[in-house]
Amino acid sequence: MAAIDQIAGAAATFLAVVVSLWIAYHSRKPRVRLKVNHSMIIGGMTDGISFLVFEVANLGERPVHVRGIGWLTGWFPKGPQCMRRKSAVQMAPGADMFGLGREAPYELQPGASMSSFCDWDRMIAFAGERKEPFFTRDWPIFGRRRTRILAYTYTADGHTFYVKPERALAAALVDAEIPAETRH
Repeated sequence: MAAIDQIAGAAATFLAVVVSLWIAYHSRKPRVRLKVNHSMIIGGMTDGISFLVFEVANLGERPVHVRGIGWLTGWFPKGPQCMRRKSAVQMAPGADMFGLGREAPYELQPGASMSSFCDWDRMIAFAGERKEPFFTRDWPIFGRRRTRILAYTYTADGHTFYVKPERALAAALVDAEIPAETRH
């Protein structure tokens, strides 16, 4: 009976150590929620202005140092051009406009969130003027088609968090790059 008690005590001690290490590891790891959407200001003197909004929220127990926000498109780091991954950093020059949000880098305390704003009309115009497509790819037989689109934010300690943009936003970014005369 004493041997069973010793085995049970050793198992409980081992389990306590594993749980405490798991808690220590996961409390140090940042937890961030990222949302990307197309929003509009309604009311006041700025009625009808549209923005691309990146909202970053710190869900963890420690401060998070956000270094940037951006886009990742495509699937693979190497391979055919139509499937190759591309990334871009999103500048948010509208962040300080009207006292809204802030452009990265910034620090988020636990439970805090921050939004970065970009002028929607300028973003769509720039997508249509680019010589090389970013949100679409030219496929050999099918022509220009949408690719995988993800928004991301990265932190000072090397963590990157990804999210799919809402469907309407992704469709608008793709439509801006595909000329109307080539759409099917």
